[in-house]
Amino acid sequence: MGIASEVIDKVKGWGGLLDAFDFGLTDPGTLQAASIYGSKGSTITFDSGVFVGDDGVTVGFSQSALASISYSRNVSFVFFIKPTTNESFDLFTNQTYGYFTRASVSNLMPRFSYRGYSGQQSSVIRLNAISIINYYINGAVGPYSIDSAQAGGAATRDSFASNVGVFHSYNSGALFGDGFVGEAIGFLAFDRQLSQSEIEIIAGSLGAYGDIILPTNLEPARYQSGVALRDGRKIDGTFEIGSGTSELSYYSASTAGDLIQFYAFDTNEGEATHKTDKIDPGLVSELVFTAISGLDAEPSAQVSKVSGIVQIDGAPANRTVRAFGYDPTAHSVNEATVNISKSLGHATSDPETGEYTIDLLSGYGSEVFVVAFDDYGAPFASEATLAVGERIHPTTPNGHVWETTGAGTLPVDEPTWVVDTEAGQLYGTASMIARLFYRPMVHGPIMPEVTVPEAPALPTVIGEASNGGFYAGDISYGGKNYKLIVAEKAADVGGMPIMTPRGAWPGATSQDDGMANTLSMEGDARFIAAAHCLDYAAGGFSDWYLAAENEMTVIYNNLGHNRSPPIGFETGGNNAFAAVFYWTSTQASSYPEYNRTRRMSDGFVTQHGKDTTQQTRPVRRLEFTP
Repeated sequence: MGIASEVIDKVKGWGGLLDAFDFGLTDPGTLQAASIYGSKGSTITFDSGVFVGDDGVTVGFSQSALASISYSRNVSFVFFIKPTTNESFDLFTNQTYGYFTRASVSNLMPRFSYRGYSGQQSSVIRLNAISIINYYINGAVGPYSIDSAQAGGAATRDSFASNVGVFHSYNSGALFGDGFVGEAIGFLAFDRQLSQSEIEIIAGSLGAYGDIILPTNLEPARYQSGVALRDGRKIDGTFEIGSGTSELSYYSASTAGDLIQFYAFDTNEGEATHKTDKIDPGLVSELVFTAISGLDAEPSAQVSKVSGIVQIDGAPANRTVRAFGYDPTAHSVNEATVNISKSLGHATSDPETGEYTIDLLSGYGSEVFVVAFDDYGAPFASEATLAVGERIHPTTPNGHVWETTGAGTLPVDEPTWVVDTEAGQLYGTASMIARLFYRPMVHGPIMPEVTVPEAPALPTVIGEASNGGFYAGDISYGGKNYKLIVAEKAADVGGMPIMTPRGAWPGATSQDDGMANTLSMEGDARFIAAAHCLDYAAGGFSDWYLAAENEMTVIYNNLGHNRSPPIGFETGGNNAFAAVFYWTSTQASSYPEYNRTRRMSDGFVTQHGKDTTQQTRPVRRLEFTP
């Protein structure tokens, strides 16, 4: 039984099935394959010299197969092949009563022709080496048409129309003819057009991923759109993640086991672009995205700054200063290069010394220009209320601004501004004095001061004090490796609910990434245990969180009471866990109003309602390279 039999098992009960061939069942002696399901019971005989294998028949350049089939008018063809040539080749040809029908492939794109009429091109579903090519021929009434289709959306269908019947196969036809080299796996025929979902079922039966539905660590409050890329950075599909959910869903025609990389674009202007590592979607419980640009991007390992002094006429001056890169930053968006220039950081110079220091964005290490800005103030507004120190600039610029020296309200109409830098004037009820406005001053280009902070010392012995807590073991997910650090016993608090009142929370479903789960609950008063962890700051660190289920498994395996833990974590030890259930940040998959919990005395795992009270201890993580 060959690969095609898995497909045939799926379609054998579908309406309109005419023939279903698994060429892996071809008789090696007679080289004849019989339809194993369908109303026609047709046969196909291969030329001598072909090789019959378990999955199909290997056909050479000059070999073909004679199909003893007779289909009338409407028919769908579905071919399963492994071509080993990129040249053009025929899949089906027939000539009856002077009418010539040809279904072919050119540059891996399906074509159809009838007496010189040529159909449009369309994509082929490629599953590793297996290609699925589907033709639908409508010959019932004119104008007649053919559709080439692929899985993944009806928009991929292309049609060709003719004023005469396009299919006349009352007798036999030739399969896998001129130019075909490769393996013929199977062939289906229906007396109707296949639906898009049916094509996708066929693809899934041949090992395609099919529907990929996975939770992500993306912010559920923001709308995301994105693209999935397979090997060679070819588009496997696109997706949208609506506001209010973090679940990704799309149809993939890639073969299960192929690595796919996902990119998500936050549709809010100025927000982040995220990506995952190259992963097998069938082996992960969550897609973990990392920001690569925008406000959410992870900071660089290095830090940089630029310092200087602002002076006007030799005297220190108080000014806003901003740093800009000489070259814009290039970003690739939808295969187009977009150049974005923006401030790398800003500061305010000291009014007494004129000194400033700007910490640059993401450890920027190239030449910068520093621009000092005078306070231009606000435009004149009728009856605006002003406080002392606020500035107004006139509608028609004149090189000056007016600074408020006595609080009050501006007049209804813009006044005639008096340029007197020595004495104040009354405008409405506000006292104001003219100040010379200095245009922006630019200094540069200059190289920033770049430093690379020392990486934290990585612990090696379970239970040793390290980085604000105690080393509890290693975990890997999302293509990264982490060392887990648990807080001291003083931070271990009981009597805390996860969420009150209880309810589902789509942002906290990861079994691995407790940081993402916890951050999704930040700032919401309903999440008590998460707030305790986020507020914890031992060791001067502000990245503590509530462990996910698999992280808590690692912690229990190394520090649980019955796991021979190191000194200090044994029963009654100075930093031992209590012999009770501890919260994890992972929502229970079957009961979304519950969270997963683990008892640290014996490792028992269960789930508790989110409004019940269990024990909580913060953790943090250190990324490392093995």
